[in-house]
Amino acid sequence: MQLGLPGTLFLLIALVLYVTRHKRWSLLFYISFLSDGFEVLTDSIIGIKNLDLAFVYTIVILAFTAFYEKKQANENKLLRKLVLVMMAFIICSMVFSYTHYGFSPFQILQGGRHLLLFAGYFFVIKTPQDDVEWLIDKIFKITVVVSVLYILQVFLDLPLLSYGMEVKKDASTGISRYYNSPFYLPLSIYIGIFKPDMVKTRFRIPCLVILAIAQVATLGRVEIITTFMMVMLGILLRGNRSQIVKIGLGLSILLYPMAEILGNRFSKASELDVKAIFSGSYKDLTQRNISNNGTLTYRFAWVYERRSYLDTRPLSEKIFGFGLISDSQFNEVFRHYYFRIGLKDKNTGLPQQLRTPDIAYGNILSTLGYGGGALIMTLWIYMAVLGFRHRNDQPFEGVLFLLVTGYIIRSLSGTVISDPGNLIIPFLIYSCYPPPGEQKEQQKNQEA
Repeated sequence: MQLGLPGTLFLLIALVLYVTRHKRWSLLFYISFLSDGFEVLTDSIIGIKNLDLAFVYTIVILAFTAFYEKKQANENKLLRKLVLVMMAFIICSMVFSYTHYGFSPFQILQGGRHLLLFAGYFFVIKTPQDDVEWLIDKIFKITVVVSVLYILQVFLDLPLLSYGMEVKKDASTGISRYYNSPFYLPLSIYIGIFKPDMVKTRFRIPCLVILAIAQVATLGRVEIITTFMMVMLGILLRGNRSQIVKIGLGLSILLYPMAEILGNRFSKASELDVKAIFSGSYKDLTQRNISNNGTLTYRFAWVYERRSYLDTRPLSEKIFGFGLISDSQFNEVFRHYYFRIGLKDKNTGLPQQLRTPDIAYGNILSTLGYGGGALIMTLWIYMAVLGFRHRNDQPFEGVLFLLVTGYIIRSLSGTVISDPGNLIIPFLIYSCYPPPGEQKEQQKNQEA
C-alpha cells in the first residue's frame, strides 16, 4: 500500500472525527473513499488508493464500535445474520485461496480486501437519522457540482476530472465517452424527485436538469434505461398519475435536443446485442482473444467463458470460485488461468482474467464462485425487499427500493453489486427504519 500524504491525512482526519463523536463528517470521508473520492479526490490525486483508505477505515472503526458504541436496538435480525454469514464465507474463501491455490497472505489481502468493506454495516447501522439525512444532502450537492464538470468534460472533450484511461470516441454518436461519471448520480436523481425536502436548496429543478443531462452524457445504454425506468417505477408505486404526465413531459422537453444522440446510441448496437444474446452467438467469441467492445454481447461472452471453465472444476472451486487474487499478480494468475476474453492488461498485453469493469455478475462468479455468489445476491435482493416494504414510510419513501433494484439491473454493464462496499449507502438509508415489529408498535403508539 503506497502512502500518499493527502490520502493518509484524510484517513487520519476521518478516524479522529469518528472517535470524537463528529460522526457525520467522518462518514462523509468514508463515503468519499468508497466512491473514488467522488471522482474528484481520485487515487492519482491523493497519492493512495481510496480502496485502501476505505479498508483501513472499516477495520479501525469496527474495532472502535465493538468496544465503545452500543448495539443498534432496532437492528433487523435477518439482515445482521446475512452480513455475518457473508463475512464468514469470505474468511473461508481466504483460507481456501491459501490452502487450495497456494496464494500468499499478501496476494489474498490484495485480491480480497474490497470484499470486506460491507462489514461497515456494523457501524453505519448505528447512524442517527439526522446524520443520515445530512449525509444524503451533502452527497446530492457534491454530485450536482461534479455532474457540471462531467458534462463540460464530455461536450468540450476536456478531461476536467482526473481520468487515467484512454479517451475514445463513441462510434454511434461521435462523442467522447468518459467512464468517470459521478457514482451517486442515480441516487441523487431519485432523491431530487422523490425526497426533495431532504435537499436544502432552492434550485432543485435546475439541479435535476443537470443530473439528467449528466446521466445521458454517460452514453451507457443500460445505465440510462435503468435510471429513468426506476423513476417511472417510483411514480407508479406512488399511484400519482398526474406526476407521471408532468415528469414524462419534462423529460421529453429535456431530452429532445439530445434525441439524435440517444437514437444513434440505442439503435443498431442494441439490435445486434439482442440478436446475439437470444441466438447464443456470443459463445463464439470465446474462440478469439478480444478486448472490450462495449456491448452486452461481449459481457455475456465474458461470463460464459468463465462459467464454462468453472463447471469443469471440482465442487470446492465451484463453491469458492477462482480464488482471492488480483489481476495485477499476473504471473500467479496466468499460472492457473488463460481466458481469451477480457480487457488487455497494460503490462502484459494479455486479457485480464478475473475481473472486468463491464459486468458485475462475471466478477461475482470468478471471485466468489456459486456459493459466495448466492450469498451476495441474497443480501442485495433482501435489501431490495426491505426497500419495497418501506416504500411508503418516512423518511426515504421508495428510494431504497429504487436504488437497490436499479443497482441490480445496472450491474449488467458495471461492477456495482460485485463490490460489496456499495452496500454501505443502502445500509445507511435502512438504518433510519425500525424492523417491522417495532414499526407496528410505533404506529400503535401514535394512534393511541
